[in-house]
Amino acid sequence: MTNTPRSRVGRAAVTLQLALVTVSSLAVDTVHAQQGWQPAPTGLPDNVYGFDFLDDQTGFAVAWGSSPGAVILATTDGGATWSTRIPQPETILFAIHFLDRQRGFAVGQDGAVDEGIILSTVDGGLTWEGLRLPETFGLYDVQFPTPTTGYVCGWDGGIYKTLDAGTTWTKLDTRAPAQVFRSLSFVDEQTGFALGGSAFAGGRLYRTTDGGATWENRGSPTGVTLSALSFINANEGVTVGYRNGREAILRTPNGGGTWHTVHRGPSTSVLQAVHLRGLRGWAVGSSEVLHTDDGGRTWRGFAAPPLSIGLAIHDAGGQLYVGDNAVYRLGVGSAACSFRNGSGINPTGFACTNTPVVGGGTWDSTVVTTPDTMATFVAVGAAPATLPFLGGELLVAATPAPAVLNGLGAHALPIPLNVGLLGTQLATQGLRLQQPPTGAARLELLNALDLTLGLLP
Repeated sequence: MTNTPRSRVGRAAVTLQLALVTVSSLAVDTVHAQQGWQPAPTGLPDNVYGFDFLDDQTGFAVAWGSSPGAVILATTDGGATWSTRIPQPETILFAIHFLDRQRGFAVGQDGAVDEGIILSTVDGGLTWEGLRLPETFGLYDVQFPTPTTGYVCGWDGGIYKTLDAGTTWTKLDTRAPAQVFRSLSFVDEQTGFALGGSAFAGGRLYRTTDGGATWENRGSPTGVTLSALSFINANEGVTVGYRNGREAILRTPNGGGTWHTVHRGPSTSVLQAVHLRGLRGWAVGSSEVLHTDDGGRTWRGFAAPPLSIGLAIHDAGGQLYVGDNAVYRLGVGSAACSFRNGSGINPTGFACTNTPVVGGGTWDSTVVTTPDTMATFVAVGAAPATLPFLGGELLVAATPAPAVLNGLGAHALPIPLNVGLLGTQLATQGLRLQQPPTGAARLELLNALDLTLGLLP
């Protein structure tokens, strides 16, 4: 499903229990949602079509539907609250981009005259000025690969470029006057991609390597209706949509020369938006959120907020935002593993071998063994404690008993795909039972690891 300017279609905090880890499972109590999806009410009966964030706290969104005109929303507290502006009645907006805290652009259609419009602000969104583009019926996307060079795209083969931070715009010759360009992805000011199609369906990729002076028609993946695209460099990118009534994600390793289907969902959800941020990426549709941590090569389902449309998704680094008939946000954080030697005399050898990633398989620890080692033990708890233990520190409460992973060498800790675990801190302590050839057996306390569960950056 694709949205079109209206006149053409008719108008936790998570509560972790101690002893939550076993070799095969990790249990959580998600009574609060501080670490899960949080609705961020806008107070408006409108659908959210696009986001742009300058950092985790400062961002903007565009929405329209039931209000008398499109709404521009702004937040300075990470989406907890939003201020709203209706810059112009009868305006429809699909995308927004800010250069800095003061200068920004929003694009769509001036419904009063059925023309494309670029709105601009120089005061952080308090006031907006409109520039109509009569050669195009409407605009769908805006991107600025540099602070001065930007592009917008839309109907009637329209891709426009600015070299002066939006003061003036020039229409580029795409040689595709019948195309409706729905999505842009520029990796630098010279190299970019545009997704074209008809009024209701996208599917044809165009590429420029000379700043829009020329555009190469890279063709269409067979049998796929596409909604949006995102590239991480001049070669690697993904596009989302649906095929034969089922959601689909395709990936190219060579700038659109060839495409490979990397996800075919059982869901009938239509994927509407995709956002790659380095290797980490997200896609959203009418019923599902999908996640990749390898640049789009593989995708897996991710616990989603209650969706009805799923129009936009944006990764702001520490926060993930989804646009639907409300704004939903999720603190995603970065996975981390820090080393701590509590007593200062503990033997070394306890270490992370990979990052503790939610839904990323397993987190592995290694424990050094010696010829005298009879067994090793790794205990995992929800938070560090300060009770003395064997001259070091006890990292888990005594009651209930901590979960223990027994055995020599490496230990694997499965971490399920549960958004309630994001940002959770786990503390891990190792013990080694030594039996020398002569003398009594002894326990040695190994150094501590403090894990913060997150997603790959």
